[in-house]
Amino acid sequence: MLITERGYFDRIADIAECAVTNAFEQADNIEDARELVYDCLLHEAVDGSGIAIYNRYHLPVLYYTANDDAWEEFGDDAAAAALKEGGITQLHAYLAYCAIYADVNDIIEDALNEYPGGRRND
Repeated sequence: MLITERGYFDRIADIAECAVTNAFEQADNIEDARELVYDCLLHEAVDGSGIAIYNRYHLPVLYYTANDDAWEEFGDDAAAAALKEGGITQLHAYLAYCAIYADVNDIIEDALNEYPGGRRND
């Protein structure tokens, strides 16, 4: 595998940090930053990450994630559409995206609170 478990979770932390940094660059307070994160920046950070983009990472993502069933939150139709449109490679990409999104979502509140200007640092 091209990525270790530690490397995977380091990238998850980097993605969360990216979304939070972008949010605080645009927001005046933590509430507005949180809204930006959940409205668009979390998706943008995950969607633009190398582990979501490059096929070589998709199976290791599914191996290391604690959220390998996250796709169920997005619905069966999307998984079926990914498989139909792009075959198994597209299905792996979709499942990996869902897992990455869920893993980042699991730590995003801590990242918001720990950011300079976040609650724990006011």
